[in-house]
Amino acid sequence: MTLYEDKINRNPSGLEENEKIQSAYENMLMNEGKEEATAIREVLKKKFKLTNRDVSVKARHGGTSSSVTVSLKSAKALPFMKKIEEIGRGKESYQRDQATGSILAGGNTFIFVELDYKFRSELVKKVEKEINKNVTDEFMNGEGGGNTIKVYGDYQITKDRDSGKFWVMHTKSHTAGPEVWSIVEAAGRVLHLMINKEDTKNLKKL
Repeated sequence: MTLYEDKINRNPSGLEENEKIQSAYENMLMNEGKEEATAIREVLKKKFKLTNRDVSVKARHGGTSSSVTVSLKSAKALPFMKKIEEIGRGKESYQRDQATGSILAGGNTFIFVELDYKFRSELVKKVEKEINKNVTDEFMNGEGGGNTIKVYGDYQITKDRDSGKFWVMHTKSHTAGPEVWSIVEAAGRVLHLMINKEDTKNLKKL
């Protein structure tokens, strides 16, 4: 039950008052997230010198909760993605049910950090181009022992001879996966690992 529904139930006959309550409640919800968005913009500007050319910070309201989406749009912002995610987690606000641990409805603000779709597509194309410099017929056909290539020094792509899929991993990592079907998907996976490892050296090359 939302705050508005609770007040309506307490006063079912006061239609005019109920309309005022509803209007005030809707205005409150529409403003949720805006304060957090403004605070995040200020932090990004002061701490990382990022402007609206580098990041987009948008507050949205939906249902009984709000969200703030931070979209990275430039290579300048890329090395800070993990740090921006940490800042976002510090700005989130929600309550959990003490018994079940589930998030309660109403008055929640969630923060999402992502790559701008167009910008990410451009980055994947650059990584794909770098991968293709190393691709050989032997690698693609799985002949002999040449089913593995390296890009950007430490990123390893292995083609599975049986499935035809690609494994992508960092040579110092203990995990590989998920499997992907194409070089383009492998490029996206390499980009993901770069960001996850805060690989500033290679991110700057993009």
